[in-house]
Amino acid sequence: MSTHTNINMSTAVSNCAADLNSEPIPFPNTDTSIKKSVLFVPLNEKWLLTIPEAAAYFGVGQNRISELALQDGCKFVVFVGAKKLIKRKKFEEFLNEQYAI
Repeated sequence: MSTHTNINMSTAVSNCAADLNSEPIPFPNTDTSIKKSVLFVPLNEKWLLTIPEAAAYFGVGQNRISELALQDGCKFVVFVGAKKLIKRKKFEEFLNEQYAI
């Protein structure tokens, strides 16, 4: 025994189009007006800089800073996992002592 349902295709298409044009239903217990605030800290006030930040701040290429950071006895690098961070003041001192890098 089979049951056949007669569906009017134009009605189904118009219902689908109406659903697409309607406003989204918000999730319960969420407030979309609350945004996480991100504090902006100028580079000259940061203790640790990422490689791109250090390159922009000091005018030295990213690859060169990465190479210097991997040298034995490097005192201006901190590893956070695999991420290299540059100690800004220590790198300034390092650059002040260098004739060429």
